[in-house]
Amino acid sequence: MTGKPEEIKKNLGEPSREFMDDSGDHTFILEYENNGNLLRFTFDSKERPVKYVTLRVQ
Repeated sequence: MTGKPEEIKKNLGEPSREFMDDSGDHTFILEYENNGNLLRFTFDSKERPVKYVTLRVQ
């Protein structure tokens, strides 16, 4: 899955959580949680396409 944050939200709906990483480099994160599983999309900024996708399975 690729695209900017608004495109991801259009395809998957509202995330469980969205936030700017506090590391100071403007990293933006969308998280979708379902049944203990966590799908995380990481962006360089709110205006950039997906940089990383991470899935944590419980």
